Amino acid sequence: METVGLVKGLCAEFGVLLSVYYEHSNIGAPGDGALSYMGFLAAMNGGAVTPEQEARIARSVAQVRAALRKSGRESLAKMLPAQLKAVLAAYEDDPEVFAPGELSTLRRVLRRAYARLPKNVR
Repeated sequence: METVGLVKGLCAEFGVLLSVYYEHSNIGAPGDGALSYMGFLAAMNGGAVTPEQEARIARSVAQVRAALRKSGRESLAKMLPAQLKAVLAAYEDDPEVFAPGELSTLRRVLRRAYARLPKNVR
């Protein structure tokens, strides 16, 4: 279950689906512990896996993290401030860019997102 938590944490950190995770991993490559995508999904939902499959999934975490970074993908904690700055710049250029109610919704989202960021990123 610890490995499942690591995989789901990595997916949440980079905002990717399990299918993207599977594509960037070698979990389905031939050899000991190979898992189909459906087998991988079952494992993520608590299904039984062999020790070889568990080891392959555990090794995939670092591999997928490196692949996502190499592709230029940033974590959501790093991406969010840049996107919010762009939104605020658009608002300063043209306050009419938002439909009625959108700005208050963005403010609520911003407050919730800011509260969830680690203290060292704020």
